Parts: sequence; C-alpha cells; structure tokens
Amino acid sequence: AKVFSSKNQKAFTDTANLCSIIIDHEANASGLQEAFRLDSMTGLYSHRYFHEELHREIKRAAKTKHSAAILIASIGHINEYNSIYGHLAGDEAIKAIAEMFKENIRDIDLATRYGNRFAVIFPEIDSNAAKKIAEKICSELISSNIFKDKKPALTLRIGIASLPKDVDNETDLINLAEKNVFESKRKGGNSITVS
Repeated sequence: AKVFSSKNQKAFTDTANLCSIIIDHEANASGLQEAFRLDSMTGLYSHRYFHEELHREIKRAAKTKHSAAILIASIGHINEYNSIYGHLAGDEAIKAIAEMFKENIRDIDLATRYGNRFAVIFPEIDSNAAKKIAEKICSELISSNIFKDKKPALTLRIGIASLPKDVDNETDLINLAEKNVFESKRKGGNSITVS
C-alpha cells in the first residue's frame, strides 16, 4: 500500500479544511439571506421581500394570463391597546395576529410584515377568493381567546385589490389596496373592502 508523504497529507488536509470553510460560508450566507427576508418579530416575510415577490408574481400572472390579488391589513386600536397593556403585550398581539395570517392562507400565498401592517400576495386568485380568506382571518381574530375581554377590541381593516381585473401594474395595485384599507378604517370594526 502506498502511503502519502507528509507534504501530500498536509496539502490534502489544507484542501479539506478550505472546502469546509467554503461550505460553512455558503451555509451562513444562505442563512443570512433568509434572515433578511424575515421580519424578526413575527416570522413573516419582510416588507422588502414583499415587493420583490410581488414584482415576480405580476410578471408571472401577465405571462400565464392568471389573476393575482393582494391584501393589505392594518390592526385597528393597536395604539390604544399598547397604551393600556404596554408595548410587550402589543407585540404579543401582533405576533398572534401574524400567526392567524400564516394559518389561514394557502401554501402558495405569501404573508408579509408591511411596515406596521400585514400584506399577503395571493397568486392565481381574484379579489373575491382573497376576500373569503380574509373573512376567515377576521373570524379567527373575533373568536380568539387571546383577546377575549380586552378593551379596546383589536380589529382588522383590510383592503384587497387584484389584477388584471382592477389594475395592471404594481404601483396601482398597491395604491388601490391601500385606498381600500382606508375605506375599511372608515367603516370601523373588522372590515374588508374589495374593489
């Protein structure tokens, strides 16, 4: 049996160590990239990632001639809730509502933290189908034991818009969903406004 010289063994060990460092670096870079995609408090995808994915989904929907919808939601009375119960309790409420979004959307949908709001991208469905999902989320918020007997009652103000039915580009889609959020806020309570 042929034995490697100590010089060859060192070269082999150095190469193996270098390969290990490269693999670790790639794994860490991948982990960091995923961390930047996620909101640290809620575990939902980030505002930035929402825009990247929405851009891709709009291109894909145009190419495949499918519809797509987005939902933007704000939490009603969260500032008053924070004032009464404290910001830690407010953060826990936001996390609980984020979980409601995660649990009630389809596997292909993308739930994100959108500033102080939430946003969801719904591939291949229209506003009416997205509204049904939003209704399930609102129902869960109403029936949740987490918020029972807490005053003020937290609500969701939801705006939904779709393409190509309502608009044909990203900016107009977001603006229309935002406009619908303000209309839901005007209505009060748990409200969903669809174009």
